[in-house]
Amino acid sequence: MLKVLLKKQLTEIFRGHYYDAKKNTGRSRSAVIGRFIAYFAVMGGVLGGCFTLLSSFLCPPLAAAGAGWLFYAIMGMIAVILGAFGSVFSTYSTLYLAKDNDLLLSMPIPVQDIMISRLLSVYLMGLLYSGTVMVPAFLVAGARGMGPAGAVGGFLLWILISIFVLVLSCLLGFGVAKASLKLKNKSITRAAFALVFIAAYYLIYFRAQIVLRELIDRVSAGGVTVSGPAWILYGFGRAGEGRPLPLLLCAAVVLVLFFVTWTVLKRTFLDIATASGATGKAVYRERRTEQKSVARTLLSREFARFTGSSNYILNSGMGSILLIVLGVVLLIKGGAVIDVMSSMFTGGAASADPASVGAAAVIMCAVICLAAAVNDTAAPSVSLEGNTLWLVKSLPVTTMQILTAKLKMQMILTGIPALFCAVCAVVRLQIGPAEKVLFVVVCALNVCMHALWCLIMGLSRTNLNWTHEIVVIKQSLNVFLAMLGGWICALVLGGGFMLIGRIVGTAVYLALAAAVCVVLSLILFSWIRTRGVKIFDAL
Repeated sequence: MLKVLLKKQLTEIFRGHYYDAKKNTGRSRSAVIGRFIAYFAVMGGVLGGCFTLLSSFLCPPLAAAGAGWLFYAIMGMIAVILGAFGSVFSTYSTLYLAKDNDLLLSMPIPVQDIMISRLLSVYLMGLLYSGTVMVPAFLVAGARGMGPAGAVGGFLLWILISIFVLVLSCLLGFGVAKASLKLKNKSITRAAFALVFIAAYYLIYFRAQIVLRELIDRVSAGGVTVSGPAWILYGFGRAGEGRPLPLLLCAAVVLVLFFVTWTVLKRTFLDIATASGATGKAVYRERRTEQKSVARTLLSREFARFTGSSNYILNSGMGSILLIVLGVVLLIKGGAVIDVMSSMFTGGAASADPASVGAAAVIMCAVICLAAAVNDTAAPSVSLEGNTLWLVKSLPVTTMQILTAKLKMQMILTGIPALFCAVCAVVRLQIGPAEKVLFVVVCALNVCMHALWCLIMGLSRTNLNWTHEIVVIKQSLNVFLAMLGGWICALVLGGGFMLIGRIVGTAVYLALAAAVCVVLSLILFSWIRTRGVKIFDAL
């Protein structure tokens, strides 16, 4: 039974390799084999190749300096972070709040077998991701400086890291599962957790780069003095070198943590797996309902779908977060950023020349448009209607009102952060009042034009027969083309100034860009009013 359950878990994880969601059919054996070969080629070839180069760069000098422990400490920490990042998102839905909990628990299957199969699937994913770091590390260490003992020690350290990653994934997944049961809007909770985790990951990544340079400089200068908490990393690295005592200590700590995690899981698994979430007692309260217009009702419907899906938020709304972050960065570090933009035009140091300042303004405008193009909520919005399309088509509203609501949602989600970012930029840019106004106008018009383009892509390649929303939100060609069109427009905006900027000047160039956006927007809107309405009516 355990073997069958483990096979089921792995099949769910790699479901896309066995099942074509677009055609609602299983893939052929040759297609399955080909997709697995491509998957492991990417994991082993691309990621593994990157970490092989990193290991080849770090291992020989550190081993020659007698600091082989530092090499394994660095590579081991990278493996922990990558392993946790790769497996934590599957832990929440695989181990705790899986959709088949009720079905499996109703069968004569021991609860312990269900737990073990799910733990093994999480462990294997952590083993795979951490292995892309540690396998190249101990192979390079064995061949270039540390010998067989270093290779064996690195292999054993990889096994311990995979168990530690399992513990971390279980703890993080446990926290998310408990929080999601207490909060009403689970989609926003999942999206917020994902954003926080991604931000923390990159913060640790960039901080690790700084620490790495400092440690290498200190080793080159004559060694590293180990004191205080650094003894933990020192022992961790010594275990990778194959030293028996550090290996035993690391194994003891990891196994104790795993035993504690297993004990807690046994006591809490059934409570979480069978929990229905926080439900309050329904109490009738009379209140006055505000009457809404047709436009507001349809717009509220679009926003309800957006906020009700974490996949929709994370894959189609990340541009709003990027624009807000970019605006804050411009307010804090705007001077340095603008100097870099100016130097791109002059080919050297930043200059106070009006042409270089104008170039910085146009390039910054292109960057804002590039970030805004990440939002593409209108592209999958038509396909997301799915088999409930008849509901909205049965309402006493026109087709254009339905399509306008989809446009408005993207314009609101993207336009407000884009305007905030544009205002932050013009505050820091040393350009005239006319250029500042045109800067903001071009950003706003680009947002409108991109929303129209996204809706056209959504109407041109509609898929109403999907089995999971992620297919139309992330994996469809129209979404890719929608984002690609926005990026091309942003690159043309920035590159065009490099060609004719000195001739026409910043103000004239931005005015021309605004005029082009207006013309293209009118053409796209005309297509939606005519051809787009006919396509939607025929669905």
